[in-house]
Amino acid sequence: MAEAAEAPAAAPRVDAPANDFLVVCDTQDVWSTGGALLKEIAKARRNNRITVGDVPCADGARAAKHEDVLPGLQRIGKNPKNARAYLSFTSQAAQENAVAALHEAKVKNKMWHAWAGNENHANYFSFVASEKQAHGKRKLGAMGGENDGADAKRAKAASIHDFVEPLYNVPYETQLAKKTANLEGVVKDIKAVIGKVWWGGRQPPPALQQALSTFHGVVPSPTQLGYRNKVEFTIGMGKDGKTPCVGFMFGKTAESLGWVEPATDVKVVSDRTKRVAAKFAAFLATSPHAPYDKFARTGVWRALLVREGVPKGAAERTGQPTSLLVDVSVNATTESEVFQSIAADLKTLFRTAEEAADEDKVEVASLSLTENQSMNNFCDEKAPTVIVKGAVEIEDRALGKKFRVSARSFFQVNSLGNEVLLNQIAKFANLTKDTLLVDLCCGTGTIGISLADRVKAVIGIDCVASAIDDARQNAAANGVGNAVYHCGKAEDLVHSVLGPHKDNPHLLAIVDPPRGGLHGKVLEFLRNSGIPRFVYVSCKQSSLVQNCEKLTQPCSNRIHGAPFAPVEAVGVDLFPQCDMQEMIILFERVQAAAAPEEETP
Repeated sequence: MAEAAEAPAAAPRVDAPANDFLVVCDTQDVWSTGGALLKEIAKARRNNRITVGDVPCADGARAAKHEDVLPGLQRIGKNPKNARAYLSFTSQAAQENAVAALHEAKVKNKMWHAWAGNENHANYFSFVASEKQAHGKRKLGAMGGENDGADAKRAKAASIHDFVEPLYNVPYETQLAKKTANLEGVVKDIKAVIGKVWWGGRQPPPALQQALSTFHGVVPSPTQLGYRNKVEFTIGMGKDGKTPCVGFMFGKTAESLGWVEPATDVKVVSDRTKRVAAKFAAFLATSPHAPYDKFARTGVWRALLVREGVPKGAAERTGQPTSLLVDVSVNATTESEVFQSIAADLKTLFRTAEEAADEDKVEVASLSLTENQSMNNFCDEKAPTVIVKGAVEIEDRALGKKFRVSARSFFQVNSLGNEVLLNQIAKFANLTKDTLLVDLCCGTGTIGISLADRVKAVIGIDCVASAIDDARQNAAANGVGNAVYHCGKAEDLVHSVLGPHKDNPHLLAIVDPPRGGLHGKVLEFLRNSGIPRFVYVSCKQSSLVQNCEKLTQPCSNRIHGAPFAPVEAVGVDLFPQCDMQEMIILFERVQAAAAPEEETP
């Protein structure tokens, strides 16, 4: 067994801050997590190998709470690649008892060393961050010593481009070739899934044997630079640790060794959005409030979200100016007076920007301030938001239709590329004036409304009530009278909404699920419904491959409808400079083989 690393003598922590009395434990274990160690401590306590005064351990194989294992324990954390575990206690007495109990305890044939955290940090998170910064990932080397290779890895870290736009230095033709190869691999994976689900000597129908015989490659984006109509910037300290910066996180953020890099040279961000970020960064330099530190849980500024409505290409076609939506998020614990003062400062900042010279002009149609209540810097649509100036939403366009876009509503980030995507969907769907289009996972109705004038009617279904409300308003704003929207789960609405149309030969569905793919119940709904064909729009192809199992497998006790066969596919590049692409696949219902005719005598 490797010799234990030398540790400070066990001693109570001095000058501990209230509510966070900290203990460090060198476990000599680079495999276990904090939760696994907690179970080992509970087991050792029940076997009397670890004792904490006269306090017994909770009965049972698993303790219900941390404090049932070690009195006063609030939290325990350990990276599986790190030999050190970090524990937080409610009192100095609990801390001292834990050090006495864990120091030189033998767990899993390893001698533990425990000591009190002596640095006076605000809380557990800032203490752990400082420990990791000082010691890195403490892996045991071949000779039992410590091997900290974190600094060397950081020295070799790539530029911010490799995080935001990893293909930034690759010619666009080569990018398309790479993405085409990626999707050709997906086609092979789908064919392998079909072979997997038709096992045991069962012969797939001919349509499945010929699945995806046609792949049309990847359709390029109309624009490759500055195309993102939505950018979420992190607000934090720059590399020097002193200058507030607006941009993207870089470095080892989990170990509090990250910083924010500005987006000055990032190709996918437009010049207009960069001007907003630069304007705000200059404002931060004079602000009395600091950026938020998630480890110390101090500071105010958290994120800057910028959206552009009516992209440049559309503006040139329609003569309408591009509108900007700006949302600034601050920490939720910000005092009311400070919050109101920040709102006034923002209103002044962007009013001054509008009155500046043309080259510095930043027009903001919607300015809002959001309280972020989460650990993550980017909050959801439920976060409390105050409109500081202008409207709640701005408008964007697709195939001549206009759509309301709020700060956190979903809309494709490449507006001109989205029009290419919609046209490819229509091409695969082979829409006619007889088509009854079922828009599953319809969201705010972008696909159905954009294609409504090519079909007889649109039925939209989504389980998010706010999205359905937006879809109805978007349909009304565009004068679309042949679209109806229903809120609820698709599997629950199949009989009431689609029942009257189940025998309609012109019934067609379009599904555009989130990155996780379609829910299992929606897949069963598609199989058991009367829908003869549908178009699947995939933003994450690994989820598409998983979904193909239920879509193509033989009938079972739960799945009664005939399987679908993937007929043809095409890719659309919505993300130039990035290693991602959309994929569209047409699925058609496999027809049952006709019964053999009886021979005439």
